[in-house]
Amino acid sequence: MGEGQLADLFQPIADALRADSHDGVISFESVYLSGNESFKGDFRLCMERFRALFG
Repeated sequence: MGEGQLADLFQPIADALRADSHDGVISFESVYLSGNESFKGDFRLCMERFRALFG
């Protein structure tokens, strides 16, 4: 997370949700693969950044 086509959009999206006082669920679906063939492990690699933005 933080690279690719949507990288520059995550912070503005998070800011807009906060400005709107969003208190619902935010779903994160990652298809990132680092080369180790483990979606589960690579999903976990993205969670720290996701929590920093949306947590």
